[in-house]
Amino acid sequence: MKRILLIASAVAIVAGCAKVTTVDTAEPQEIAFKAYNYAATKAPIEDNVLPDGYNMYVHAFHQNGSNFTEYFSNNGVVFEKGEDDGYWSGNTPQYWPPQGTLTFNAISPVDAISSHKFNLDAEGDAVASISATLSDNSTNQYDLLVAQTTGPTERVSAVNMTFDHALAQVQVTASASADGVVTIKDITLDNSYQEGNVVAMLTVNDDKSVKFAWDTKDKSHKKMTITSTAEELKSTAVKYPGILVVPEQELKEYIHTLTITYDYGLSKDIKTTLPLTSGDITAWEAGKKYIYNIGFSANEIKINPHVATWGEEVDGETVGE
Repeated sequence: MKRILLIASAVAIVAGCAKVTTVDTAEPQEIAFKAYNYAATKAPIEDNVLPDGYNMYVHAFHQNGSNFTEYFSNNGVVFEKGEDDGYWSGNTPQYWPPQGTLTFNAISPVDAISSHKFNLDAEGDAVASISATLSDNSTNQYDLLVAQTTGPTERVSAVNMTFDHALAQVQVTASASADGVVTIKDITLDNSYQEGNVVAMLTVNDDKSVKFAWDTKDKSHKKMTITSTAEELKSTAVKYPGILVVPEQELKEYIHTLTITYDYGLSKDIKTTLPLTSGDITAWEAGKKYIYNIGFSANEIKINPHVATWGEEVDGETVGE
């Protein structure tokens, strides 16, 4: 049977654009996605390969004249990538309606979502309510992505969907003024939220982005290990794997900290705690990456923070791809 391709290019996570394809309109027409490009959605952040079995919840509203109804239930439909053809198809086939338009929204990956629901709020705007729990191991973390369409779509045209990151990233780099003088033993990120509930406003905004409202009430802070491997520092900074965290509305100086254990060439471990409220950073926002550059010299330890977004180039390197 013929398929309409919904183009869900992961490049759109950064650029908000995707290739448009027109296909045969013969009946019946199954709804499917075709991803032409991929982005990192599984930690470590630098990994560009989608894991096997990667899938997403997709929701659709149907508009036919003045009638506006749900086309998929408020739990959405799971779409999975086929092993052979590369299409993202419903785990049970889904078909375009004979009349009217569909508006699609999506959240992904399924593995990162504890519970979810799509619905309309009191103003008639589409929202996704999501509960997410992140792994306490950075190598097993999954990004949480939310997608919205740019408008109602008829079955004869392809759909561009823009994904936004619902989480924040924290990354640490470390260097020393003299090679081999400092050996890092352990770095931990203290008191970050690794689970929470979020309402994602899916109505197309002026800046074409999803608006997130996170709630961490009754959730507990956790300590995340950034590294526990001894490594001698050099003047060229070591970049440790990023940690995905639930956004924080307010970082507190004596709560949100980095704890670093190191040896300063004295065969004795030293432990120090550095605040994450350094510079202008007072919160962690969805879709942003917070890079904390740690510098060791003979007399002091300096922390130099930098805020970036996914895909932004920092010092000639692409962040969070």
